[in-house]
Amino acid sequence: MNRILMKLRQEGHLSKGTYHQLRSRQGSTPVWVTQKAGHPTQANCLIPVITHIWTIEVPGIPAETCGGSLCSHVRNSQHSAQFIRSQRLKDEEVVVSFDVVSLFTHPTDLALQASRKQLESDPSLPHRTGLSVDDICSLLNLCLEATYLMFEGKIYQQVHGTAMGSPVSMVVMNLAMENIVCRALSSFHTPLRFWRRYVDDTCTVLPRDLVESFHTHLNSIDPNIQFTVERESEWQLPFLDVLLTREDDGGGISTSVFRKATHMDQYLAYESHHPTTHKKAVIRTLMCRAETFSFTGVSQAQKEECVQQSLQKNGYRIAFITRPSLSQPVPRNEEQTPWTSVSILYIHGLSRSICRLLSPLAIKVTFRPF
Repeated sequence: MNRILMKLRQEGHLSKGTYHQLRSRQGSTPVWVTQKAGHPTQANCLIPVITHIWTIEVPGIPAETCGGSLCSHVRNSQHSAQFIRSQRLKDEEVVVSFDVVSLFTHPTDLALQASRKQLESDPSLPHRTGLSVDDICSLLNLCLEATYLMFEGKIYQQVHGTAMGSPVSMVVMNLAMENIVCRALSSFHTPLRFWRRYVDDTCTVLPRDLVESFHTHLNSIDPNIQFTVERESEWQLPFLDVLLTREDDGGGISTSVFRKATHMDQYLAYESHHPTTHKKAVIRTLMCRAETFSFTGVSQAQKEECVQQSLQKNGYRIAFITRPSLSQPVPRNEEQTPWTSVSILYIHGLSRSICRLLSPLAIKVTFRPF
């Protein structure tokens, strides 16, 4: 690693400060440890290893460039729900979803090839960084192969797949998925109406008689990336945290909030030692989901009532839940003096006083749970 960094420093691609920040001086092998407390020796729980190489943001290379560039990519559940509600199904069509069996454990060769292809096809790359494609791929390869660990005094290396927990793993896995999807869609004999993907979860519409053939075709693209398929059941299919429901008339698709059968309605307890802003955020988030994913006003009212019941189970009072001030945060005027932010531990009776004292000084205080 130091040899690569020295080369980039001599070529003027790294500043002196960045070089000294990344240069390894007292490197040590990560240790795979066990949680011994409360567990017998033969049943110790292993803590997953992550890469020991820090990931920094290369100036001029945003993560958006490295993944999610296809029109099939969805940003979040709201984006997905808005698109799917605009679709109309035929009687012979069915909504299906495909999920990757194990995304992070495939060989890194595909990820490196997909990354190189993406970089080589980007005409704006020379304007955003002085690093060449070879330099970036060399650094990427170093991060992906730095999967050494020590367990019981012996050094091992993870030789298959990327390290879970590494920030770069998600980016290259997204690129690998785009590569596989492009090859699968372009080589299938029948064009798909749409294909919406969020990381390794996908949703599409297929004729009923083509589901099996497309599933087989999708699994034939790369033997290391295999997909499972889930068809709609009783006119419903969950995708991400949205429940898709086929309408009886017109072939439309309605959406609502999806909760698994194991959902326990357990959220941040009202009596917990957390600042009020955190509890308000819980309410805003749940109410926003109910409003965003509800197809009609009736279903929205039902979901909001369900949210209120769930919050009451966690100790929230109705008066606190329905307080009008919880609807939207107050926007600030951009011409006001810029604020400086600090984060402090939340201690009841003390943290709020500190917040009031710092507010006239244009210092915004955020709280961390104690």
